[in-house]
Amino acid sequence: MISWKEKVAAKLSRLLADSPSSPSSASADYSPVASSEPEGSTWKHGISLRTLLRNSANHPGPCLLIVGDMQGAVFGGLLDSPLKPTAKRNYQGTSQTFVFTTTYGEPRLFRATGTNRFYYLCLDDMLAFGGGGHFALSLDEDLLHGTSGPCETFGSLCLAHNPEFELKNVELWGFAHSSHYLA
Repeated sequence: MISWKEKVAAKLSRLLADSPSSPSSASADYSPVASSEPEGSTWKHGISLRTLLRNSANHPGPCLLIVGDMQGAVFGGLLDSPLKPTAKRNYQGTSQTFVFTTTYGEPRLFRATGTNRFYYLCLDDMLAFGGGGHFALSLDEDLLHGTSGPCETFGSLCLAHNPEFELKNVELWGFAHSSHYLA
């Protein structure tokens, strides 16, 4: 039986492969995920943003953050790794950063609109994607609660069923062949 994570990863792989900014795959068995184990997982490593940040140091390239909430929604985004908290509220990332959701049926990918450069914000007590009114996604330091709203950075809708939600699981997956996505 295929897990929800494998289904999301497969659909996102197809979305990325169809993207004009991504190269065509050289082989049919190409997989963007670096390993069968996430770099960080609340199930395996506990509910701590600091632990997730520390575990991200194991992977030098982009990572896919996959979040599941208590209502069954799956969403997240692509960000640079290792994650480095900033003392001031300095945004990081590039126009390659995106967010996604499965809340509306098939996975929907929201890429940067160019409206601003609020790609993601990494602080000691919060990780957030986007800005310009609302975060597309924000997670608290305990990885227990999050928020999501319409976001100018990605032109996204609320990624979860509700603007405020309880987290069920958070995972950070590293990409193999990440240079393909950094063009």
